[in-house]
Amino acid sequence: MNRTVLTGSSTSRVVVGRHEIRIRPWPHPNLTEVMKAYQIIYTVQREQRRQFGVKNPRTIIVVTPTYVRTFQALHMTGLMHSLMLVPYEVVWIVVEAGGASNETGSILAKSGLWTIHVGFEQRMPNSWEGHHRLEARMRLRALRKMGILETF
Repeated sequence: MNRTVLTGSSTSRVVVGRHEIRIRPWPHPNLTEVMKAYQIIYTVQREQRRQFGVKNPRTIIVVTPTYVRTFQALHMTGLMHSLMLVPYEVVWIVVEAGGASNETGSILAKSGLWTIHVGFEQRMPNSWEGHHRLEARMRLRALRKMGILETF
């Protein structure tokens, strides 16, 4: 049973079972304490990665089919930032319908990731079914280009 005990001070206590949890106002009034807490968390996480993490990580290969459209830069930039946060080596293969464009190339250049930009001469169809079928072919082409798929 959870219950909240209100006191006259700026903090309150929440009772969970037999234990009280003190709730402090936010932001925390002492920045030195906040930095110490972050440092402790960082040290624990680093040590856990060292002891229990992946010892010899493999390279991660990400294949992204894309095409020139209004919000392409927004979508590609969001994906780029996500891939930049991956703590392992990443190869980002971008296959672009309608041929490789300079706009996509400039986004890839900003990433600092190991990228391969492949042009696919066929244009993206308007139907969803055709769209998905062409994306599957684009992914296969990218993997063949990398030498990962030889028989397909």
